[in-house]
This record gives sequence, structure tokens and C-alpha cells, in this order.
Amino acid sequence: MLVKLALAAVMAVAGVLGHTIPAEDRWMNAIITTDFCESGKLQQVQASMSTFQQCVTNVYTDENFRNEIRAAKLYDDNAKIVKAFCDKSAQVKSCLRPLVTSITPCFTASGLRTTQKEFDKMIDFFCLNDGANTNLFIKEGGSECLEQKRLDFASCKNNKTPEITRLIGVYGSGPAVPEKERCKLEKKENECDFAAVKSCGKPNLEKLIQQLLDSLDFNCEE
Repeated sequence: MLVKLALAAVMAVAGVLGHTIPAEDRWMNAIITTDFCESGKLQQVQASMSTFQQCVTNVYTDENFRNEIRAAKLYDDNAKIVKAFCDKSAQVKSCLRPLVTSITPCFTASGLRTTQKEFDKMIDFFCLNDGANTNLFIKEGGSECLEQKRLDFASCKNNKTPEITRLIGVYGSGPAVPEKERCKLEKKENECDFAAVKSCGKPNLEKLIQQLLDSLDFNCEE
């Protein structure tokens, strides 16, 4: 999930720079997984995701921002475009907070805190030093790699289904499923996603994603 979420953190920038990116519904699904939601709660989660999406859209349709992007594109200044996006990172982080508080029927309290922390760290990772890691991600073909491997990512996600079904059978759905069990599943999906990235044959991209995963430092025993 986190490898795909890395794309969510930079997809808007890559889109502005003219790169091929996955459809919006795919990267949105990478941000919040609904694996353990009861069917009756899905509508609430989906509505919350739409609100988050609109919030991010509003951040990046501000007229001053758009003028800054137009000027940077006029001079083909990709680094300045990345910096302009990263200058708005605090507002993007704030967009996630209402989403996190509104999806409690599907997640544990600790899981929601972790989601917010992961998202913030990921934004920080890609915006460090005026977006140096974003520039590297784009230069190394990160968006193209993730798009090429989307079927592999789908398989990584689908591989979890039997275990999700088992856990719901044991514990029930929503917050009843312990965070430790969710964490183990997420780590397995991350490992599967990372293997797909490695198969793109781009060592610098592989190193970048590994640094991102290391910075998040999951501990499923907590």
C-alpha cells in the first residue's frame, strides 16, 4: 500500500510535468483502504474521501498558485514547479485530518493515528529540500514504473483477500480487527509492491522507495 501511496504524494506534480499517471480512483484507494469496513459503512468512507479529494483540489486551484505554475512552465523550470507544490504541503496535510476523524467505523484508533502520521511523513519525505526527492522520483521514471506495474500492485492487494476474510471471521469487521494483524498484512503488501518496483530495473528509484519505507519504520509488535 505504501509504495502506491508514494505515487499519491507526487501524482499531482507528475501530472503537471506531463508524465503518465494512474487514474485518480487508484491513487485515492491507496490512501485509505476499506478492507475491513462493513458494507453499510462504505458510503460514509467514500463520501469522506470525496471531501478530502475536493480539499486537495481547492489547495491547488488557488489563483496565486496557478499563476506561479504558469510562470514556471513558461521557463520550463520543473524544480520551481515542484517547490510550488511543496510550499502547499501543510495545507494538503490538513486536508487529511477531517477524513481521518470521519472514518472511525472502519479503523482502530491507533490505525487512524498511524495513517495520519504516515501521510505527513510521506509528504515531508517528498518535499524535503524543496522537493529534491520528488524531482528524483520524476527523473527516475517513478510514475511510469508505478503505472507499468499497476497489475502487479493489484495482485499484491488481492493476495490479502483470504487473510482479510479469515480475520473478519475471527474478530468481526471494522475496529474489531486488531491493529497488529492489519499491520502484518500491510507489511506483506508493501514487500510485494516493492518487489514490483525493483522489477522496473531502476536502481535509483528502488533506493528512493527503500529510503521512504525505512523512514516510516513500521513495528507491528507495538
